[in-house]
Amino acid sequence: MTGGCLCSAVRFVVESFAGPFELCHCSRCRKTSGSAFVSGTGVRARDFRWVSGGDVRFFEAPVRKHAAGLLDGDPGVAPDQHIFVDYAASWDEITDARLQCTERYVTNMRKAEWKEKRGRWSRS
Repeated sequence: MTGGCLCSAVRFVVESFAGPFELCHCSRCRKTSGSAFVSGTGVRARDFRWVSGGDVRFFEAPVRKHAAGLLDGDPGVAPDQHIFVDYAASWDEITDARLQCTERYVTNMRKAEWKEKRGRWSRS
């Protein structure tokens, strides 16, 4: 899957996604994107390759490091859930059947994932 910025100065290729694919509704993501949410998914470094513009200076929002909205076509995966819905704008109506996760739920879920990863690393 190819992707890049609107001006085409930055281009990249993603071989596969590590997930989850999330739609974040927190105020930071809304302000960063200027929309109701930011779509994002994880990518392992080995599955990511710069095509052009890898040396371009850019602003990285401290809240998100993955932006699925930059992809040009169908990534072959769909969003799993909405996150930080307790911070959604009052006018943002979530109408699909995806799981809607609060900040507390996301925090607990990420802590559990981190503990599981640490356990796998210590057994290796």
